[in-house]
Amino acid sequence: MRAALGQGAARGRWAAAAQERLAAVIEAAGALRKGFEAALGGQAGPPGEVPDAVVASCAELTRWLAASKAPSGLGRAEGELRAAVGTYRNAAYAFRTLTDAADDVWGARAAACATMLDQGDHHVESFRAVLARTRGCGRPRTRPA
Repeated sequence: MRAALGQGAARGRWAAAAQERLAAVIEAAGALRKGFEAALGGQAGPPGEVPDAVVASCAELTRWLAASKAPSGLGRAEGELRAAVGTYRNAAYAFRTLTDAADDVWGARAAACATMLDQGDHHVESFRAVLARTRGCGRPRTRPA
């Protein structure tokens, strides 16, 4: 029983730390999305600091993940987190290429950026869903009556 409680506490600590670091990635990706939507509307995109902030926040979370292996039962959550980080980082790189893209490839690059932003969002939601289903990481599991 004590081992299970300790394991649950370790999962809870890891999940809280992961969510805290993920919040910075989500904030940066949100700014990138706003800039991307402005670029689609023909307005100037965000300054170079916006994609740089996405890359930097993703790098920070990746460093933390390398040093903080997920406890037992949270391997899938860790995988979804890594997928979200990689996808948002790639969206930032794709966004950077839009300003130099020729007209014939701009649409394809814009579509790739939009897809990666959406895919990153999906991985974040999957990460959160895994945490919600895992004991000690937010909402506890409930058993059917």
